[in-house]
Amino acid sequence: YIALGIFNIFLTFLHEGISRYEEWKANIREMEQVRMCYRQSQLHGLKSQINPHFLFNSLNSLSSLITEDGEAAEKFLDEMSKIYRYMLHDEEDQLVTLKTELSFIESYFYLLNARYSQALKLTVEIPEEEKHKWIPPLSMQVIIENAIVQNAFSKSSPLEISIYIEDEDLVVRNTIQRKIGN
Repeated sequence: YIALGIFNIFLTFLHEGISRYEEWKANIREMEQVRMCYRQSQLHGLKSQINPHFLFNSLNSLSSLITEDGEAAEKFLDEMSKIYRYMLHDEEDQLVTLKTELSFIESYFYLLNARYSQALKLTVEIPEEEKHKWIPPLSMQVIIENAIVQNAFSKSSPLEISIYIEDEDLVVRNTIQRKIGN
């Protein structure tokens, strides 16, 4: 009876341990899902804030280009359509390849340079073998927009933004030229 009692206690502890382990795993999965939903809602919130503001500024730039240079206006409109196609297409995608995001950033930077009269410089040094990695869509755009908002720049003192890989990490770095009052 003692052996059966010890065996029964052992089985009870084993069963309880397995049950608690499964419960712990389920809690971890649920917590990750909540985190992902929170991140997605943050990203959607940022997208909804960015799109109208960006569209308004882009249309103003396009309007001035139409009167000045028809070919430049056509190129601007082409790049603008690429940007909005990307924004609309990737609304459902949680991750995109770095190559896709960099292609978007090139078009985005074209519009920024037209708007800011070439007062921005972009350097991208990403090895081809690193471009298969995954990142959230529009994440670099948010970082670049933040650099633009936080810094003063002009043709004589451009804002320089570099995108590169360092120790397997993606780095977006910019010169710091604080606006007066920041």
